Amino acid sequence: MSRSPVDGASADPSQSYLDSWGELAGLIRKGRSFSGKERNCCFLNTRQGRFADVSSVTGLDHIDDGRTVALSDWDRDGDLDLWLASRTGPRLRFMRNGLGADTRSIAFRLRGDPEMGCSRDAIGARVELTLGRKETASRIRTLYAGDGYLSQSSKWVHFGLGEEDTIRQVSVRWPGSRKPELYQGARAGGRYLLSQGSGRAAPARELAPAAALAAGPVKAPELSDGARIVFSERPAVPPAAYTSLDGQANTIRPRPGRALLVNLWATWCLPCLKELREFNSHAAELEAAGLDLLFLNVDSLSLGAKVDKAKVGELLKRLGGDLAPAASPNGFADKALVEKLESVQRELIYRQRQLPLPSSLLIDPAGRLAAIYKGPVSPAQLARDAELARNPPADLRDASVPFPGRWGGDKFQSNVIAIAGVYLEGRYPDDAIFQLKDFIGKQAAIDTSSLQPRELLNHRRRLGDVHDMLGMISLQTAKPAAAIKHYRDALGESPDRLRTLIVLAKVYSSHPDNSVRDGQQALDLATRACELTSNSHPDALDALAAAHAENGDFETAASEARKAVAAARNRGAGPVAAAISRRLRLYEAGKPFRQSGGPRPK
Repeated sequence: MSRSPVDGASADPSQSYLDSWGELAGLIRKGRSFSGKERNCCFLNTRQGRFADVSSVTGLDHIDDGRTVALSDWDRDGDLDLWLASRTGPRLRFMRNGLGADTRSIAFRLRGDPEMGCSRDAIGARVELTLGRKETASRIRTLYAGDGYLSQSSKWVHFGLGEEDTIRQVSVRWPGSRKPELYQGARAGGRYLLSQGSGRAAPARELAPAAALAAGPVKAPELSDGARIVFSERPAVPPAAYTSLDGQANTIRPRPGRALLVNLWATWCLPCLKELREFNSHAAELEAAGLDLLFLNVDSLSLGAKVDKAKVGELLKRLGGDLAPAASPNGFADKALVEKLESVQRELIYRQRQLPLPSSLLIDPAGRLAAIYKGPVSPAQLARDAELARNPPADLRDASVPFPGRWGGDKFQSNVIAIAGVYLEGRYPDDAIFQLKDFIGKQAAIDTSSLQPRELLNHRRRLGDVHDMLGMISLQTAKPAAAIKHYRDALGESPDRLRTLIVLAKVYSSHPDNSVRDGQQALDLATRACELTSNSHPDALDALAAAHAENGDFETAASEARKAVAAARNRGAGPVAAAISRRLRLYEAGKPFRQSGGPRPK
C-alpha cells in the first residue's frame, strides 16, 4: 500500500515513507532495475478488441528502463513520431515514424476564451471529427495537460484519416460549455487553429522547420564490467595522499602542463600486470602525449600488514621499468585513499559499480577529473585522451557519449548540494567543503547584471543553499564563527530564508560558548521567522522562546514555548512537541536552554 501523502492538508510525509524512497534509490544506484530489464512492448490495434505484438518490427523493443512516451508530428509529415524517455542511457530517444508514405491526417490547435470559462490552452477540450462516409464512426480526441509519467505530448490534436479525404463535421466541446461548437472550413491534410466562439477553422500559421536530428543505431551497448567514462564537465579532484615505495607521504598532483593517470593495481591481478607491461612497451608514446603515470598498489586491502613492499617495488620495476615516475614516485594506496576515489566516482555516476582492478583515473593539468577507466585501457586510447584532457572542457563533451546528440548543459546545473552530501555521507567533510566553496567561486565569476529576474532569483537561492550547508558543516565541526558567517551570507542572498533564520537564532540564543551567543540578534531573527509564518510554525516559536530566555525574559519564553508545543501537536509532530516541552520546563524554572556539544560556557 502506498504511503504517499494524499492531500495538501496532510502532515509531512512519514519517516517510513521517506525511508522507503531512500531504500529504492539505493537499489537503483546499485544497478537494480524497476522493470527487470524487460524489452519495451508495442501493440497494434487490429480492431474487434484484439491487439498484435509489433514490438520488434517497429524497432521499439529497447532493453531500457522505459518511463514514458510522448507523441508529436515532429517532422511535419502528417504522422505522429515518438519521444521515449528512459532511466538508462540514452535517456531520451527520438523515433521517427517512417512506416508509410502519402499519409492523410488533419491537426488542430485549440485556443480557449477565459471570459467564456475556458483556459487559453483549452486543456480538457474534446474534439470530435466526423468523416465523409455516413457509416464511418466519429473520431474523438481529448486535449490533456499530461498523458504520461513526467511527460506531455504535443498540444496539437492530431487525427489520422486513413483513406478518407472528406471532412463532414468538426465540433469542440469546450470546458465550461454545455453544448459543442461546430467549425467550418477544415480540409484533409491541413493544420488549423480553432478559437472558441469563432465557428471557423482558421489555417494555422506556418511553423519553423523542426531541428534536424541525425539518425543513429538503436542497438543497446553490450553489458560489461569494464568502462571508459569521459566527463562532459570535469570536477576538481580533492586532495588525496598516498605512501611512496620508500614510505614517504605524497599527494596526488599533476605536473604543470601534463595530464596524470592514477592506476590502481595488485600483484595478484593478472589483467593489472598485463596492462602494466603494455604501458611500459608504449612508454615513449605516452611520454610524447604529455601523460605521466602513477601506479598505486592496493595489496594491503586484502593482505593488510603482510604486504612485502620490497617485492612490490621489484615487480613494478621489472614490468614497468621504462615508465619513469616523473610526476610522483609510485607507491601504495591504503583503504582511506581507495574509499575516497570510490566516493569520487559514486558522486559522478548514479548507478554504482565498485571500482574493479585494474582501475585508472585520468586527471587533467588543472587537477580536474577527465576520465575514469574501469578495467584495462589501451595505451593508444590513453594517448588520445591525454591530448583531449589538455583541451578546454567544451572539447571533451562530445567524447563523453558513444552516440551523437546536442548538449543542454548550459540550461542545467549540477546539484552541488547532492555532491557535497555524498562526501558527508562518506565522512569526508573537508571534501564537501571543497566542493561547496569551489561552487561559490564559480558563481562569483558570473555577471549577474545580465541575468533575467527569475534567473537572478534562482542564482541567489542556490548560493543561499550552499552557504546554509557550509554553516551546518561548520556547526558540526565545532566552528561556530564560520557557521555564523555562512548563515549571514545565506540571508544576504535571500533575507527571508525561514530555516536559516531559525537555525541562526538558535545559535545566537543557545550555543554553549558565551562568546558566540547574542540575545538581541537571536530575538531579531526569531521574531522575523515568526512573522513569516504568522506565528504558527513550531520551530520558529521554539527559537523565539529560546531568544527570550537568553535575554532573561523567562515568562515570555515559557509563553512562546507553550505556543510552539501546541503548534507541533497540531501538525502531528509528537517528538518535536516533546523536545520543546523539555525546554519549557527549563524556562519555567528560570533557566535558559543550552545546546549540547562544543565548548562549554566559560
